[in-house]
Amino acid sequence: FGRPENDPIGIAMNDERIEESEDACPTKIFNDFCGAYALGLLGGYGYLIYTFFQRRRKELPKGHQLAYRKLFMYSRRYSFHKAQHYGFAFGRWGGGFAIVECLMAGPFGRPENDPITAVVAGFLIGALSTRKGAYLCLFSAHH
Repeated sequence: FGRPENDPIGIAMNDERIEESEDACPTKIFNDFCGAYALGLLGGYGYLIYTFFQRRRKELPKGHQLAYRKLFMYSRRYSFHKAQHYGFAFGRWGGGFAIVECLMAGPFGRPENDPITAVVAGFLIGALSTRKGAYLCLFSAHH
């Protein structure tokens, strides 16, 4: 039924543009927060295991396999508790970005796929999350 004659197995694509599914704002905010939290949690866990192990490895005597195994277990335990902070920080930024993006798309009428919306949302959430003041945020790259 609906297949063109020159496409017997039905793999030809239509020339019409496939519409992207647009989520409602609460769903988009939740999805962005959860995705960013998972990314920060997994990335922070790997980073913390690596750095903990590398820092403490220099203190061990050479050739002690049991000490290396114990050190790796300690690094996993340490990383498991500390990685949650990385996850929450990433999630807070991702959720805040989605909130600002949805606020700009709703009342101001800007499309969500517009690059200007993403740039302004990133700027605003970065400005809102400054901890050391606006001066250091604007004029210092190393703090």
